[in-house]
Amino acid sequence: MFTLDHIMIETDYPQKMAKEFSEIFELPYAWPFSESEDYASVGINSGKLILSLLSLNFVLERKHVLLMD
Repeated sequence: MFTLDHIMIETDYPQKMAKEFSEIFELPYAWPFSESEDYASVGINSGKLILSLLSLNFVLERKHVLLMD
């Protein structure tokens, strides 16, 4: 049996989305917004589940995504 403890959502605006989630649902940040060459991310902590909002700043090789469709 597995436990779901982390969900990742790709968005163009991770910082804005995290702020809205945090304010609307009164949830604390799991980690603050951080940005690098390759991606930007921020985490929201809902207790037993971490919601990771991220923006990918590089072109993904779509062949991996297409295999899952």
